[in-house]
Amino acid sequence: MKERSLIAFTLLCQLSVGAIVILAVIHAVLPGAGSPRYELLELGSLVCTAGMGIALLSSFLHLGTPTNAWRSLTNWRSSWLSREVVLALAFTGLCALQVVLHRMGLGSNGTTMAAIWLAAATGLALIGAMIKVYRVRTVSQWNRRATPLSFALTTAILGTFAVTAIVLINARLSPTIQRALLNGISLAALLALIGEMVFLIRQRRSRQVAPREHLEIDDQTPTALGTRLFGLRLSLLGITIAALVAALLVNQHEPLTGLLLLTAVSTGIAAELVGRIAFYEHIPTMD
Repeated sequence: MKERSLIAFTLLCQLSVGAIVILAVIHAVLPGAGSPRYELLELGSLVCTAGMGIALLSSFLHLGTPTNAWRSLTNWRSSWLSREVVLALAFTGLCALQVVLHRMGLGSNGTTMAAIWLAAATGLALIGAMIKVYRVRTVSQWNRRATPLSFALTTAILGTFAVTAIVLINARLSPTIQRALLNGISLAALLALIGEMVFLIRQRRSRQVAPREHLEIDDQTPTALGTRLFGLRLSLLGITIAALVAALLVNQHEPLTGLLLLTAVSTGIAAELVGRIAFYEHIPTMD
């Protein structure tokens, strides 16, 4: 598929932004100012910095002449694509700043709060610019009111899964705090996943009942590939939801809970990947 680099860029950006927003909320509500609280933020910021680095690299590789990538920054006053690139670079820098502040011991509570919320705001602006880029009038599949909701749901879902993995591997958190965080994140992910499943089913049904003459030529008939991918995505979402519900029900059994959460993370990310592949293939039943 020719759009692999854009799939990687959009998904990694949304994962990183979602994770930083959730980490900012956790940092604001987590009691105490001990080192585990800051280590969680540092580890999360490091993961997001790496994710954004890969995202930016993949976007540059998409260009016909990567050495001219700097030209994409010059039209930021009028081009949403340029603004997207500028915001992606700024967001990456702010994530890296979090890591540097903690590594150098400069991250006081006030400084950390200001920096993480600035990163979160910049990240949300990046998602907004990304949505504007894909509201292209010449591509009816993208230029729909459903696109902003789809991107927002993906950002929330991928962000919760990224933070779930970060909390699971952070050995410095006490079992009580870790369990509380995982329960809260799992509930948020569950709500977002159910919302996405309902959204997808409603979108598909609306396409099936809409008068044929009201549809654009590329939206008229779901392809065989589109139908298979739609079924695959719903199946993956169903497995993810089931794994999260099971994890919440058995949260006192740590090894089993961890296995269920890792299953949910894997299948959930796979579901978003399937949706994004379909989005770039212009398959109307998907994203």
